[in-house]
Amino acid sequence: MRSDKKKGGSGRGSRLRERQAVRTREDIERAAMEECLRLGYRKLQIRDITRKAGCALGTFYLHFKDKQEVFRKLLRRYLAELRLQID
Repeated sequence: MRSDKKKGGSGRGSRLRERQAVRTREDIERAAMEECLRLGYRKLQIRDITRKAGCALGTFYLHFKDKQEVFRKLLRRYLAELRLQID
């Protein structure tokens, strides 16, 4: 058996799944921001985010605990970018 075929291996399939997971996470984050701007944070529901991102509700929960976690991450990223611009 080749090492890239083993469960949890570091082969090509594993790298592909990793890239897909990163892309899905980015899609969810982008959708969260867009839908928040459209609906407002309080009215925004996770199903609005998943609908916009084109993923299932369960997929959202594979990546994030709740909508607060998504926005904490987006805020941290924004603040880091802002710090770079200020310095």
